[in-house]
Amino acid sequence: MDLSFGSRIVGGNISSSWPWIAQLVNYENKILCGATLLGDEFLLSAAHCFGHNEGGTDPTKYTIVLGDNRTGEGTYHDLKSISVHPLYYAGRETVRNDIALLRLTKKVKRSSDVNSICLNKLPTPNYKVCVIAGYGSLSESGPYPAFLREAFVPIIPNYICNDYMHYRGKLDIFSTLCAGYSEGKIDSCKGDSGGPLMCEVNGFWEIHGIVSYGHGCARRGKPGVYTNLHNMKAWLLFEFWKNDKKLDNFYSTSK
Repeated sequence: MDLSFGSRIVGGNISSSWPWIAQLVNYENKILCGATLLGDEFLLSAAHCFGHNEGGTDPTKYTIVLGDNRTGEGTYHDLKSISVHPLYYAGRETVRNDIALLRLTKKVKRSSDVNSICLNKLPTPNYKVCVIAGYGSLSESGPYPAFLREAFVPIIPNYICNDYMHYRGKLDIFSTLCAGYSEGKIDSCKGDSGGPLMCEVNGFWEIHGIVSYGHGCARRGKPGVYTNLHNMKAWLLFEFWKNDKKLDNFYSTSK
């Protein structure tokens, strides 16, 4: 089974509602992945966005675009650093710890178009309906959209996602979670990698996952696989400590 990185939103709708979603672009202004703004100078993305691109983890090879739901439009921000989880692994059938923390060279100015999402403090409930959004392609071999797109997806318990009808025991149940539909039709796809799986909790939007991989896009029995942020807290705590920040600053005030 060959895994497909860079999920895209298949079966979704045009969106203008997510001011924390960023585009990660290269020097040609080509979208490589998505990212999500935390606070005013950090972003979360997927480790494979850097392991599978020629720029590697050199921050000068990328630019972050924020503040516009149109592809390739918005305000451009330089990166100061890119930190990839040291235990990130991407094999043919299994991916583990697919997470990266990015830091901007300058803090962004928040507005109605640019704002931060909250980090989830509690585990993601099974069957909760959450939202995925991104600038990825509209089908496995289809075009990229002109606008940000979104779709609603339920959280699938790992014991179901990892069963014989789905990923057949190849899922790393610690660092990943699944969302989508067993019958397919709605999923993330190419270009959506690194973007957020967002859930509303007590009136606040939180990031619960990062688009990681799938087997194709929106295929039957192969829902999207996301990095489980709740289980990445130890690494994030260390990374923020290195940057003189506290993890608690990124949770919602409702907790």
